[in-house]
Amino acid sequence: MGSRKSGRHMSSHDLPSSGIGGPRRFEATRWHVVRAAADPASPDAEQALATLFRTYWYPLYAYLRRQGHAREDARDLIQAFFVKLLEEGTIGVADPGRGKFRSFLLTALKHFVSNHEREARGETRRGPYADVGGLPGLPAR
Repeated sequence: MGSRKSGRHMSSHDLPSSGIGGPRRFEATRWHVVRAAADPASPDAEQALATLFRTYWYPLYAYLRRQGHAREDARDLIQAFFVKLLEEGTIGVADPGRGKFRSFLLTALKHFVSNHEREARGETRRGPYADVGGLPGLPAR
């Protein structure tokens, strides 16, 4: 995803509305919502997940935009990030004794984006050079 722009620093005022809603900035953590979202057996799990998505989508998107990611790339990364959180049950790891949920999400997002970019670079490098066994002077595989 060649998604980074160089040069100008973005502020939250440069960011468009998410179209999803949610606050422009991180809100105080509502741990009861986080706990409900982390428990698939909870009758409130689906609603809690929707609340977390609405609450944190835009601030995470704004963070990626400030880091230089293009609009569509930032949207795609946030969507993939939330899917990964859900698939791996990562929300259940969040612990109020270790800090704010926003800090947990930002750290997880940074790792997710770093891994995503590393994988993308690796695919690019392997692309046309994956099979070099047929070149003169090199042993066949």
